[in-house]
Amino acid sequence: MNALRNVRRCGPAVVTLTLATVVLTGCLYPNPPATKADPVARENYPRNIALQNLDYGMVGGAPSVEPSTADKPMRVSVPMRNITDYGINVQYMFEFFDTQGRVVPRAGSSVQNWRFVHMDPSVMMYFDGAALDTTAVDWRLTVRSAR
Repeated sequence: MNALRNVRRCGPAVVTLTLATVVLTGCLYPNPPATKADPVARENYPRNIALQNLDYGMVGGAPSVEPSTADKPMRVSVPMRNITDYGINVQYMFEFFDTQGRVVPRAGSSVQNWRFVHMDPSVMMYFDGAALDTTAVDWRLTVRSAR
């Protein structure tokens, strides 16, 4: 009988402490902050991107772009030159975008298609890419160091 009285007396206190813990825990872990807006508008984003400080060792020329037609996908060729005094190994990848700015899929795969090239000093090379379907209206070339 005494045990039942103790449970009745402690029951409201246990419920109150449980609710207080839940409320305080919620205050300790607020919602995570949202990402910041990109200050570069999509239409101003560069088409040629050199990663890992390659922008100091490479220069690019005017691209040759064949736009998509009803039966032929977009093709792009970008002249690039190594301006260092030594050869460098790089990888490059083209991405193609539709009218909504979404990446055009690569033959049913989400795997990025990096190509390896060795660039001798002062030699102009052409980095070529083609979309895999006719919905591409824009493109981007990314170049990174190959190890």
